[in-house]
Amino acid sequence: MAKWNINVNHSSAAFEVRHMMVSWVHGMFANVTGTLNFDSLDVENAAVEVEIDASSIYTGVEQRDLHLKSPDFLEVEKYPAITFNTKSQSKGTEL
Repeated sequence: MAKWNINVNHSSAAFEVRHMMVSWVHGMFANVTGTLNFDSLDVENAAVEVEIDASSIYTGVEQRDLHLKSPDFLEVEKYPAITFNTKSQSKGTEL
């Protein structure tokens, strides 16, 4: 099983959301870390773990970014990380 680390210097998590049904807001989280465990001969046991620094959100509008970091949305003071995990290899259970 090969293990790859997400390179924080070359990775981001991008998103786009509809605003008022009129326009799209594009943004990204700049600080993304994690690992991918993968074997092409055993795909069912692949596992991905990603952690995103919630405070690294960037939409190009500072006031909007501050609002998104507030308790109205991400509440980054209380929840500093956004995590994603697929099935765990060590536990054999789905998360």
